[in-house]
Amino acid sequence: DVMSGIFGRFYTWNQAQNACPEDGRPTTEKDWNSLARAYDPEAAEGTDYKGLATRIMGGLYFNDTRMWTYFKGMDIKNDSGLSVMPVGYAALSSDDSFSFTALYTYAAFWTADEKDGQGLFRYLYQDRNIVYLGKADKESFAATVRCVKDE
Repeated sequence: DVMSGIFGRFYTWNQAQNACPEDGRPTTEKDWNSLARAYDPEAAEGTDYKGLATRIMGGLYFNDTRMWTYFKGMDIKNDSGLSVMPVGYAALSSDDSFSFTALYTYAAFWTADEKDGQGLFRYLYQDRNIVYLGKADKESFAATVRCVKDE
């Protein structure tokens, strides 16, 4: 709660489906594919998007610390305007509380989609220019949410 005003909130997949304001909705795989196709017309829905991560990473600092650490070949452009922050993710621990991890190295966003009973999410690492597709348990994994408005 203390950092939610800065980094946003973390949600389970089920919570994420209702996290957006009334005029918005969580992104879908179709939304992510539209974004990827803006930079690579050959990008296929349901795949990892090579070359997209640096276009959505924000060149951000928090308390004078660069949020995305520099790696050779990772020229952060943020020309999409999404300004993605590496705020990590959370996983349910054995004591039924969430532990937060991967701050400054990882960003994860739930989608509205599911497969094989698990929620689909998009994620990126600090040292790879790829936006990956992942799936996780709907209640024991928590990530952030990007909301979109339909035109």
